[in-house]
Formats: sequence, structure tokens, C-alpha cells
Amino acid sequence: MLVFVLLLSVGLTQSAAAAPLDPASANGVSWLVAAVGGLFALLSVVMIFATLVGVVRKTRQFTGNGWQGLQGFLFSLVLVGALGSGLYFVPDVFMDGASWSEVSRDYPPSTMYALYAIVAGIAAFYLQFLLGMYFARPKERRIFTISTFSVLSGMSYAFVMFIVNMALASDGSKLALGAYFILGLAFYVFGQKLVRAQLTRLTNNMLFAKRTELIGKLLKTPYYKLEDVGSEKVYTSLNNDTETISGAIGMIVIGITSSVTIITSFVYLAISSLWGLGMSFAMVLVAAVLLIVANKSANAKFNAARDTQNIFFKYINDLLGGFKELYLNKARRNDFQEDIVDSCEQYRTKRIDAELVGANVYFVGELVAFVVLGGLVFMLPALVSGVTNATLSDYVLVFLFLKGPLDNVMNMIPRISQVKVSWKRINDISEQIKAVESEKMDIVQEIPSDVQLELKDLQFSYKNAENEKFSVGPINYAFGTGEIIFITGGNGSGKSTLAKLITGLYKPDQGQVIVNGEAMDTEHLGQLFSTVFTDYFLFDKMYGIEHQGKEDVIDEYLHLLGVEDKLKITDGVFSTTKLSTGQKKRIALLISYLEDRPVYLFDEWAADQDPEFRQYFYEELLPEMKAQGKCVIAITHDDRYFGLADKVIKMEQGQVVEDAEPVLAV
Repeated sequence: MLVFVLLLSVGLTQSAAAAPLDPASANGVSWLVAAVGGLFALLSVVMIFATLVGVVRKTRQFTGNGWQGLQGFLFSLVLVGALGSGLYFVPDVFMDGASWSEVSRDYPPSTMYALYAIVAGIAAFYLQFLLGMYFARPKERRIFTISTFSVLSGMSYAFVMFIVNMALASDGSKLALGAYFILGLAFYVFGQKLVRAQLTRLTNNMLFAKRTELIGKLLKTPYYKLEDVGSEKVYTSLNNDTETISGAIGMIVIGITSSVTIITSFVYLAISSLWGLGMSFAMVLVAAVLLIVANKSANAKFNAARDTQNIFFKYINDLLGGFKELYLNKARRNDFQEDIVDSCEQYRTKRIDAELVGANVYFVGELVAFVVLGGLVFMLPALVSGVTNATLSDYVLVFLFLKGPLDNVMNMIPRISQVKVSWKRINDISEQIKAVESEKMDIVQEIPSDVQLELKDLQFSYKNAENEKFSVGPINYAFGTGEIIFITGGNGSGKSTLAKLITGLYKPDQGQVIVNGEAMDTEHLGQLFSTVFTDYFLFDKMYGIEHQGKEDVIDEYLHLLGVEDKLKITDGVFSTTKLSTGQKKRIALLISYLEDRPVYLFDEWAADQDPEFRQYFYEELLPEMKAQGKCVIAITHDDRYFGLADKVIKMEQGQVVEDAEPVLAV
């Protein structure tokens, strides 16, 4: 990078004065280059030391990267060798045929200090680059390397422009300048490719870590707190915000490079020769064909990434829609987390592959202007007689215009703003969830087979959609093993709220839920229950269910529930979930059987069933559960079956207003 600083300064003076660089005027530039080069070398040495410390402490492991690593090493040697050669011939090409010995004799000492600083900077950075490449650290960001190559790439872009301008102004041989043109172009392409590849991996790894962090926190968040956070905010953060950040990678890379180019470049515009136009068009046409071929591969990769993304977003929908079921079953929660993290990882991998192919397409497009430029300067005079330097200058200036870089910077500014907003949203919701997540949910407690559950002075209040306060309680009641309890009442009477308090989805403001004589935390209550709420969410897979070896039992229940012809279950996976509400609740009932918890809670389960199966539910299934020693709690309006219950609780305005012996309706 620093050799380009020196060449750039020499090139600017040369093109301005059209004479050898004046030794006196070189003094200030040389001291500046020496200072910058020395500082860069020092930073590189610090990075080398930090890397070696990591190797000694075994936080860095030798990777090698196999054949790919060897190829990278050989290619880097070629680039460094070319850079050394370019540095060696600087006096000959840019200082009127001088040598470095003549420079040390005729120029101020600062010139040689600049040379030593440049060599030290190149050597130190190259060593640091190799150490970082072969002794990688997991999730390493490599900000120093990315920043260095980003600046290098932008300066190389400007350096190529200046070399071309010098060639246009020169009446002598252009072969030496052509070699520097190739050198600058090589460093520009290499720098851009490395920066894009590193930023692609860095950003997608960061998004993967942030997504899995949010998912882990969500699955530890109490249900009542998730309602406060809002599912829309969660979905937006996991979906739109992360995609906004990911999609801004390319724009930011281009913007950084363009910013450096703008600082060190001029704007030139002109058109003049038809021969030059034809030659430019032919080369652009060839490049366009290459772009089309490369773009096909990129589109296929991006389509595959989008398909994986759709699967991941479906898991997000499952997470939010089935949160109650996940919250109440730790095994189901853990199984589901494995699947969603696996899907997220697949999306990350395909996204990286797609964007790397897209980066190659971008490089082909970037090379078009340089290929045309090189062809015009070095080939057009040999192919077409009578082409003057003025004509060449006009064409070169067209391809060196700064409109593109300026547009890139202007487009980057709003994208950076969008990224900042999205990143802030993600961090805000992460902190909001972190503040309420419950570590108690990771504690595994033994589930008793016999349960005596007592509500003692249980109270809870909240504000409804109209911002009106609604309260439940105080409630004192007892539920026991081998009982059927019906909860009834009008809409808005507090039935479902009471159910969520009993199961631990809501945390009471006052009072306790006592299980077998001991107060139980809200976070652990859900492990006692197998529930089917009115908005029950059916996953594609039976998470948290030990289904191996139970195929015959599953088939029997599918037959009893009348859905054996609607779906099949293979390795715990449903062949379809596109079922009616009543059919989904029958599958939920099957899952409740397989969970085999001591307490069953059904919220308006029979409301979506036909009369025949409704009767079967009340007269056959519920008594069977009771006979198995289960405590069955059902929210219902079917008063004709109240006589089948051991207890009937009637609620009004959040209060238990009646607890009478049930009477069987005729």
C-alpha cells in the first residue's frame, strides 16, 4: 500500500511538471511517506505480536487450508515479488532513469527513510497477513487486514488512473508504465476480492450469531413478557433488519473504495474517435457475454439461498405461533431449537456461497472499464494509424470519470443509515429480551405422577386492547389427580386468563400456585401440563416427544381420532399440517396423550368438532383420561355434558362465582 503512496506522489508531480521530480520538493513528501510507513509498520508489528500470543496461548490453531491455502500463499508471493520489482524500478521510471544509489546521493536523506519505511511496512504487514491466514482464530473479524486492503484497493484504482494519464502525456515508450498499470490493476482486483470475501463472511457470521442469540433468548422468555415485547418487533428484527444489514455489504465496500478514489483522483470526460468507440464497444460486448454466463451461476446460488431463507422464516413463524407449546415443554423447546439453529446455519452457508459468486460477477463488471482503457492506450495506436495522444487522452478521461465513485458514496450514505437503524433495533430487542429472560427454565425438575394443585389467593391484572384494566382473582381453588373439572363462563369472564395462570404462562401479581404442598415457580408449572389452547399451533414435527417405538400407539390414536386418512407420521414428522381447525386439535390431543403429563388442560377443544366427535370427547376420552389418574381441566360451554365433570367452575368478571355439583343435562 505504501509504495502506492510514493508512486502516486511522484506521478502527480511528474504529470504536473513534465520534468524529473525536483529533489527539494520531494523532501516534504518523503517525510510524510516515511511517517505514514513507519506508523503502518509499527501497527503491523503489534498485530504480529498479538497473533503470536494467541498461538502460544492456543487461542489460535494452525489451519493450513490445504491446497487452497497453498495456492493463496503462492499467489501472495507473486504479488509481493511484483511489488518489490515495482519499488526497485521507481527511480528508473519516475525519476528520469536514475538508480536508488543516485537517489541516496542526490536526494535528501528523507527519501531513503521513506523507502525503508515502505519496505518495513510491506514486510511486517505481509508477515502479519500470513500468520492470520494460517493461524486463524474462531470468529475472528480481521478488521486491520480488511481496512488495509480496502484502502489499498482504492489507492490502486487511483494509481491506475494516474499511470494512464502519464502514458498519455509521454511521447516515449509506454512499456514500463504499462507494467505499473498491470501492477496497480492486480492490487486493485486482489484487494477488492479479499475485502468482499472477508466482509461477506464477517457480516454473515455476525448475523448468524445475533440470530441464534435472539432465538436462544426468546426461548427462555416467559410467555407473558413476550406478549409485552410484541411478536411484530421480534419478527422484524429476525427478518427485515438482519436482511437490511446483510444486503448493505456490497454497497459499503464499494463506498469505501470510492471514497479513497475520490480523494486521490480527478474527473475527466471526453469522446472523439469512431475507431476507439468500435474497439471499446467490442470489448464491452465480450465482457457482457462473460457477465451473462457468470450471472447465471450467481442467480442459481441466490435462488438456493432464498429457498433456505424461506424455510428459516417458516421456523420463525413456528417459533412465534407455537410459543406456548414450546414454553410448556423443555424437551420440545430443545428439539425445536436444534432444528431452527440448523436451518439458520444452512441459510448462512448458502448465503455466503451466493454472495461470493456474486462478488465474482462484480469483478467482471469492474474489469470492463480497465480492459477498455488498457486496450485504448496500449493497443489502439498499434492497430490504427494516425491516433494522436490527444485522442487517446479524450477516451481515457471518459473511463476515468468520477461520477461512478461519487454515486457509490452517495448511495452508501442512506444504506449506512439503514444499517445503523436496523442494528440498533436488533440490539434494543436483544437487550429487552435479555432483561426478562428466565434462567430457571433451564432447570429440569422431576414431574410427579400424582398432582394436587392449589391456587391460593391468586390475582392477576392487565390492560386489554381498549386499554381497559381487567383483573382476575383473588382465586382459591384446588385441582387433584383423577378429577374432571370444567371451567365455564361468558366471553371475557377470565377463563383463558385463569388457564394461563394455572399453567404458568402468566405470572400472578399476587398469590401462589401450590403443587403437592409446595409453592412452585411460574417457570416450572408448564412441565406439569399438556395443553391445547384455542389458538393451538401445530408444528411440522413432534418436538420433545419420545415417539420411537410408539408407532403402533400413534396409528391407533390416529384411527380413534378419525384422522388416519388425513396425514401420516414418519419419524415424528407430519406429512402435512394443512388441516382444518378441528383436525389440528385432534392431532393436538394425540400429542397430549404422547406427552403423558399429569394434568391435561383443554381450552374450548370441542368447539370445532362435529356433534358426534364432541360426544365421543366428553363421554369416552375424558373419562378414559380420568381413569388413567390424570387431572383433566376443560374450558367449555357445552352445558349438556356438565354432569360428566367432578367439579364445575363458573366465572364472571374474573371471579369464581359458582362451584356447584354438576348436573347432567337431559
